[in-house]
Amino acid sequence: MKKIGSVLVIAVIAGLALSYSGCGKSSDSSGDRRAKLVGNENIELKKIIKERDAEIEKLKDQLTKKEEEIAAVKEDAGDATLKMMQHLATTGQETEKLAEENRLLKEQIKKLEAKAAEK
Repeated sequence: MKKIGSVLVIAVIAGLALSYSGCGKSSDSSGDRRAKLVGNENIELKKIIKERDAEIEKLKDQLTKKEEEIAAVKEDAGDATLKMMQHLATTGQETEKLAEENRLLKEQIKKLEAKAAEK
């Protein structure tokens, strides 16, 4: 935005310098005409700058909203990941318990089969 403003200021100064740098051959009426043209151009440029400033503010607001949405999605994803890890940890513990219980039952079956074979 500062670059646009600087360029516009330089353009206006250059326009004014050119309009007043004639070799004295131009009459006052043509100088007045040039001054009016430069003035009208300045008014138009200021209007454009104002519109661009409003557009920039609008885009900044949209950016802020999108950043907030991204933060919320990241937070939700983090919560979901944490819940999934807790579930996997719980499931892993249950699997270990079931494996141990299965091992103990197999041992009991072997003992019972051995007793049945003795009789």
